[in-house]
Amino acid sequence: MGDMVINPVLDDIGRALIVDVETTGLNPSKDEIVELAWILFTFCRTTGEILGIIDTYSGLREPTTPIPSPATAIHGITNAMVQGQTLDGPRIAWAFNQAECVIAHSAAFDQAFITRLDPSLPHKVWGCSLRQIPWTHYGYPSRRLHNLLQEHGLSDLGRAHRALNDCFALITLLRQRNGNGDYHLATLLQHMASKSSRTTLP
Repeated sequence: MGDMVINPVLDDIGRALIVDVETTGLNPSKDEIVELAWILFTFCRTTGEILGIIDTYSGLREPTTPIPSPATAIHGITNAMVQGQTLDGPRIAWAFNQAECVIAHSAAFDQAFITRLDPSLPHKVWGCSLRQIPWTHYGYPSRRLHNLLQEHGLSDLGRAHRALNDCFALITLLRQRNGNGDYHLATLLQHMASKSSRTTLP
């Protein structure tokens, strides 16, 4: 049998998942997800350039207890909107299986809720675009997602605090470059790689 031939172009293309959740509150041990969204995309491992979107998903979920009014005031999701709604578990699992890493803005929050929702999801390296990109070092006064969009001269991408809108906001932000000319995604991937020996990223 001949030696395996690796296509360097294809080998340099990775897949990552951006996720966002909206919830009934801030405590993952007792509060619940009411909306989950993701964007599965391809990127260049060498440069961190985002190459394209493979698929997107957004789903509502009826929690076991009513959504508190303070939570609805933040994300706009009402009890009437989620009545009878369930998430597409197989599709979510498919997306996690496709991706080599998962990214969120405040990843600890999203990861805690998603892990509690479905502990059987495959283990992935998580990256936090809030904490693992040195925004203040680059001169940005706020790490809030929609403030960062504005600081980059980008218009807000629809209503804030809805999960899919926030996913699109984050992928738009990660396509931008820092003062050194590097893509923000590249910086994030480098920080993720330094935190975990299990990642396949550079």
